[in-house]
Amino acid sequence: MQFSRTTSAGLASAPEAPVRFQPRDWTASLIVEVIVLGSLFVLAVLAVRNVRMRRGDRKGGFRLALAVLIAKTAYISLQRHWVPAPLQTTIVIMASMGVPLFAGVQAWLCDIGLEPFVRRRWP
Repeated sequence: MQFSRTTSAGLASAPEAPVRFQPRDWTASLIVEVIVLGSLFVLAVLAVRNVRMRRGDRKGGFRLALAVLIAKTAYISLQRHWVPAPLQTTIVIMASMGVPLFAGVQAWLCDIGLEPFVRRRWP
């Protein structure tokens, strides 16, 4: 089975050309990736340090991470069009859980890594 795009007049439209990235797009993408991965690395180092020194609210950090995980999972689940195919549904669920897990880990790292420093300086 093959589908094609049609215009409002019912005629088949021309296939779209593949999107090509310009060098400035690659540069901007690289800069963003370096900033995100660098901040995650710094937060991970701070989180490990704070956990070893028994600083920070681990229970609160876990609650925050769980809330972000649930909210992101609900958002992705409600945004999607589901079909009654158990195998395909399982594959989609497994593939789409990466984003919520990453967001939850990111929230936990931010909370555990930064909370002791913020509490010390916040009035």
